[in-house]
Amino acid sequence: MPLAQRQAADDLSKAVVTRNPDGTPNVTTPGQSFILGRAGKAYQGAIEAGTTARYQTAMQGDLAKMATDHVGDPQGFKQAADDYLTSMRSKTPGQLGEAVFQDGSRLAGQHYVGLVDHKASLDVYNAHQAITTQIEDKTNQLQALARQGGTGTPDYVQGHAQLMGYYDQLGTNPAFKMSAEKIASEKARAESLFSGEAIVGHVDSTFNRSGPGGGRAAAQKTLEDEILNNPKLNMPENERNRLYNLGMHRLQYLSGEQKAQADANKGAVTEVLDAIHKGQSIPDNMLDQVITRAQNLGDSESVERLQSARAIYGLGKSANGLTPEQTFNSHFPNGAPGAPVAVQNSTADMIRHFEGFRTTPYWDVNHYRVGYGSDTVTKPDGSVISVTPGMAITKEDAERDLTRRTQLSQADIQNHIGMDTWNKLGPASQASMTSVAYNYGHLPDQVVQAAQSGDPAAVAQAIASLPANPKRRAQEAGNILGYAVPAGSNFANKTLTMPASANGVPFTAAQIHENPFLLSDQVRMAISDDRATLDAAKQIAPAVEANVRAGYDPDPTTLANLYQFAQKHPKELGEHVQNIEAMIQGNALADRASGMPGAQGQAVIDEAKRQAGGASIWQQKLAEQAQAQFTKRTQALQSDPFGEAARREWIAKPPIPLNPADGNAFSQGLTERRYAGSVMASKLGGAPENYMFSPVDKRGMANFMASGDGAGVQNFVNGLVTGLKPQEMAALMQSKDVSGAIQGLARSGDPAKMGAAYSAMDTMQRQNDVAFKKEFGESASKDLFLWQNKLAYEPPDQVAKDIQRLNDPSRHGADVKMDEAAKPALAAATPAKIVGKFGGWLPGTGVGSPVSDAPSQQLQALKSDYDMLFKDSFRDHGDASLADKYATQELQKKWGVSSSNGGRLMQYPPEKYYPPVGGSTSYIAEQLHADVRKVAGDQGIMMPLDEAGNMAPIPVTGDQQRAGNIAGGAHALVADQATQADIAAGRPPSYQVIVTDAKGQFHRLETAPGQPMRFRADPAAPQAAARAKFDAQRPDATLFDANPAMRAAVPGL
Repeated sequence: MPLAQRQAADDLSKAVVTRNPDGTPNVTTPGQSFILGRAGKAYQGAIEAGTTARYQTAMQGDLAKMATDHVGDPQGFKQAADDYLTSMRSKTPGQLGEAVFQDGSRLAGQHYVGLVDHKASLDVYNAHQAITTQIEDKTNQLQALARQGGTGTPDYVQGHAQLMGYYDQLGTNPAFKMSAEKIASEKARAESLFSGEAIVGHVDSTFNRSGPGGGRAAAQKTLEDEILNNPKLNMPENERNRLYNLGMHRLQYLSGEQKAQADANKGAVTEVLDAIHKGQSIPDNMLDQVITRAQNLGDSESVERLQSARAIYGLGKSANGLTPEQTFNSHFPNGAPGAPVAVQNSTADMIRHFEGFRTTPYWDVNHYRVGYGSDTVTKPDGSVISVTPGMAITKEDAERDLTRRTQLSQADIQNHIGMDTWNKLGPASQASMTSVAYNYGHLPDQVVQAAQSGDPAAVAQAIASLPANPKRRAQEAGNILGYAVPAGSNFANKTLTMPASANGVPFTAAQIHENPFLLSDQVRMAISDDRATLDAAKQIAPAVEANVRAGYDPDPTTLANLYQFAQKHPKELGEHVQNIEAMIQGNALADRASGMPGAQGQAVIDEAKRQAGGASIWQQKLAEQAQAQFTKRTQALQSDPFGEAARREWIAKPPIPLNPADGNAFSQGLTERRYAGSVMASKLGGAPENYMFSPVDKRGMANFMASGDGAGVQNFVNGLVTGLKPQEMAALMQSKDVSGAIQGLARSGDPAKMGAAYSAMDTMQRQNDVAFKKEFGESASKDLFLWQNKLAYEPPDQVAKDIQRLNDPSRHGADVKMDEAAKPALAAATPAKIVGKFGGWLPGTGVGSPVSDAPSQQLQALKSDYDMLFKDSFRDHGDASLADKYATQELQKKWGVSSSNGGRLMQYPPEKYYPPVGGSTSYIAEQLHADVRKVAGDQGIMMPLDEAGNMAPIPVTGDQQRAGNIAGGAHALVADQATQADIAAGRPPSYQVIVTDAKGQFHRLETAPGQPMRFRADPAAPQAAARAKFDAQRPDATLFDANPAMRAAVPGL
């Protein structure tokens, strides 16, 4: 019977699974063997069972996919599954078809029940969400009505009844699990909220009814008694304080404290402006309300800012979806003269740009030149030589010469114009003048004279008028002015000025440098709309009047802006300006008459008139809003990248919040962030991993690692290591929050957290050692090695204590003294003596040839481990004999003689970590031989072979040879840091392999250039062979399978 079963298994291994036209599977077996009797029945039964199993495997995948495709539609799945199984039965006749149908029906039923349960849960969630949304919306509506004193209106009464009905609906569905007590509590809280809002809404009438003498005191007492200290109001403390503060703010306004209230209102104005700058949708009526409130408070500056923001608001909408670069370019679509240019303050960068870099000489005008257009070369020792034909230089040579010549040119300019004038002209002028001097060999006289005036525009004019290289001269001049200057002899004779503003007065170079949006095409378009400008002015004028009427002077710039409006529209605004001037002067007279310090009213008027004679202030205000809008939305890509990407409609919505405590949600969050990062990289350039995590994500991960429990943090960090690609992990670790948290785990003293941290560090170090040391430092690399090394000798909790002790400053002094006392004993413990404690040999110390380019490394590692263990013990008691015994005993845990490695003494011998099969680990050496022959052959290494064609042993001398200690071929295993990391992480260890070729040359085996081969034994195959051998020798497989005692007697199974 075992023979029949083996024949059936062989036949079934040749079975082929294909697909019918309708997608159902079809299992085809080859011609079956002709076996009679009981064996024939056994054979046929095995064939049928195996065929059914193959159908079952195919159906499991098909039905699972159907279930995924019909999430939320169990009936649709049932119909699809029935059609599928019916088709299967029709194409598979007989008992086999019926068995396949019954098995498929069982699987389909399981999926169906699961889909029904999922849909029921989803329906309950959606129903509950719909009701809570209605409650939230209705609560907000009733709050607003109550605050406006509308609790007696039909809208309030009707809305209140609807709200109570929504709460009742939560109790009618038991699936919501909302108790009657909970519903009653929510209703009471809502009632208290509406009552509090109504009390605040009646502050005005309470104030007025009480009269001027006691109005405020009575109104404030009402707020204290009925809101702040009223136990009948069922609301949390923060809500109670919010309502009280809202009422008090209203009282401050009613009491005439306009100045303080206006200052307080600036916070609300700033929030609205921030929303506009970020591109958020702001309803017109809301903006009108904010402007009206600022007007009433006399906050004229805020009115001006809000009006200018409204004028520029449409720019944000039109730029939605654009990148910052595209948005900026949309302001300057034509690139015509007057468009802003990027000001170059770096002299060296400007010269590099103009001159270009060449490594070999070329003739130019009157001399051979090289590098950055220089006729000299500055050598490393500082000496200077002339450029000659045939020479070649490096980039470093050119940089030295550039630095030397730049310094000489600037020193010459400073000598001619004076250091004060040089500093006054600023970096842009300095860069452009140095560029001219570098190109000419000196600064021309007309440029020197212009520079001595201290006027950047005069310097730009002088440079633009120079005859040589007009295109370069135009760019150097434009760099000073901040806008493009056309090149050409005709233009060079013109007087350079700053571009005119809306009222014809030019802006200064400093203003353009500070805000290039002053010259934006879109800003110019907005300011050319006279109707919109006049409407804004009509809003600002009353605010300035209220400002003055309240007794404090307006901002001079705001008043100057109003003067400029009045100059353009005297009929509509002239009277406003006259009234405001009279009021300001009257306030100053009143202050002086009452003996108070005189208000500086006339000074405000004089300053405003001075500013009014300059460039368009309204254009400046619009440009400020355009710049703020551009800056805010650009900054948002850094502070809230996913929210901003969604606002720009690059992605449908921000990724779900990362929840480190929920593995499934965290995995989904990573997937969504990976997609969002790729989209943002396609828009903004750069690598997707640089956009994958927001600042909030990084702080959240750091906080969780700092506060989570050991097991939770360990799972989270392991999830990061396995879930992120190497480049994603490297990008994440550039965050000081995250890398700092990992380092905190490594120092925590919690073995689980430390293990997670060092596992992550090990992964990062093996991926990019340079980047790892840059982020974590050399000390972290040493601690990582110590952690992994000590795990071979001690449990994690003890290793954690050891590392903390090594990093404990209070223990450092005592440990240093004990280490000093241990030096004689450690010096006596030579590597040869330590090797003698084992029954093996180390490469380079006895039998055999070296297995690495540095055989002493093994000796050093053995000696280093011995010293570490000796010190650990000696520090506790100071007894050298006991410390030696402890170190020798502990070394056995990591070091041992490996029969699989030619009897060598090595770190982490594989026999300690791989199980014996049949009482032997010889399969390790056999697998090693096979792998070495294949990889060495692929790598083109000629291995030494004996007469039988097997790999020859490593050559040794007669007096070195030890019986049984010679490797089976010219190769050896080498344990390294990756081996150590495998064991520290609980993985089967892997090893490097070193071989000698037929000529005696040593090689490191590689599976690809630069990728060392890693040998890892596989006990599964020999275990399977041992079982098969046992099965063949035993008389009855059924008896063996039913008897655990017999199974336990087989070694290696």
